Amino acid sequence: ISYSNAQVICEFGIRFVGGGGAVYSCGISANNPNGSEITEIHGFHLEGYTDADVLGVVRVNGSLGTAFPPVFCQRFPNIQAFGLFNTGITEITDASFSGCNSVNYLSILTNRISSISQNAFVNNQNLTYIDLDSNQLTTLPENVFASLGNLATLDLRNNPFENIPAGAFNGLGALSTLFLQNSRLTAINPAWFAATPNLISLYLYNNNISEFNAAAFTGLSNLQTLDMGGNNISGINENSFVGLENLSYLSLNDNFF
Repeated sequence: ISYSNAQVICEFGIRFVGGGGAVYSCGISANNPNGSEITEIHGFHLEGYTDADVLGVVRVNGSLGTAFPPVFCQRFPNIQAFGLFNTGITEITDASFSGCNSVNYLSILTNRISSISQNAFVNNQNLTYIDLDSNQLTTLPENVFASLGNLATLDLRNNPFENIPAGAFNGLGALSTLFLQNSRLTAINPAWFAATPNLISLYLYNNNISEFNAAAFTGLSNLQTLDMGGNNISGINENSFVGLENLSYLSLNDNFF
């Protein structure tokens, strides 16, 4: 086999990917020093398996370059889970996951992602879990998750956010857990949670939040866990937590009271 500058090999086997059991998966070994577009995937299936049987994709070693290549979804249309730790990708485009209609678990933590396109997830309505922990996101497109009505967990911690638009979480009616800790947030926009009435756990600790108004958590009557420790809060409005009738855990440790 001869390779171009972008070399990607699948090591096929049975692996644990995501929160489910062991599935037939592609373990990526990549060598893409120039960040070239990846259009081919090499490797040999285990006996009795085909591309249609591949349900998971995980990184074994190497870097994929810039944008996550759509060739994975084109070749393996039945993928249910991605585990893309430290692949070096910097952006998610409209095409990256457009062919993966069955994916329900997407973990892309510890990469260098600074850009997610507006329609990156429009064809991924089955997603229940997204992990973008430890990337380089400074903002999100408005309505970027709007098609993900089944999403239960969204992890955005450890990103250097400068601005999160009001409608960033529109469409997330099933969201139960949101991680936003260590993300340089300075304020809470009440509009963020207008479309997340089923939120149960919200993690906002270790940010730079100095105050929040009485409307900050309006509509979150199902919220049970709220962690706002490690911020710059010096006072609380007497109505700050009105309506949080199911709240059972509240942390305000390491603030400036």
